[in-house]
Amino acid sequence: MKVEVRAVRLKTTREKRGLTQRQLAHDLGISQRTVENHRSAVMKRTGVASLPDLIRLVMAAAARVFARRCVVGIRANVERCRQYAELTGQLVTAIAPVVGYDRAAELFKKAVARDVPIRQVLEDEKVIPKEEIARLLDLHQLARGGRAGGSR
Repeated sequence: MKVEVRAVRLKTTREKRGLTQRQLAHDLGISQRTVENHRSAVMKRTGVASLPDLIRLVMAAAARVFARRCVVGIRANVERCRQYAELTGQLVTAIAPVVGYDRAAELFKKAVARDVPIRQVLEDEKVIPKEEIARLLDLHQLARGGRAGGSR
């Protein structure tokens, strides 16, 4: 069964490229009838009725293997994610209603030039009080949608 499934994977990959059964047989160095026999045998053993169903079956199996070998067990580095979130230009939209778009863009450019979060530039230049910065740049609230600071 494993050999047949591998052959089906190879065949379906080639069929996705638009090869006919004849071209597929030629590429594999087998007869067209052999291609048909293998496909028919695999379909019979797996209980699928059509080639699209067979392709879905193989793709679902591949997705499960990928998930088991590559995805399961992955844990987010929360601190690194927070760092990325703090460095994003999207935070300009959170402060723009308070300081104005042009000033917000200017502050973000400074943050990028210094390779620091915009929060740091706001604090260093005392543009907004720290409590207001914390309220406006509340990442959890921003992730839920809307403005973190709400209306003033």
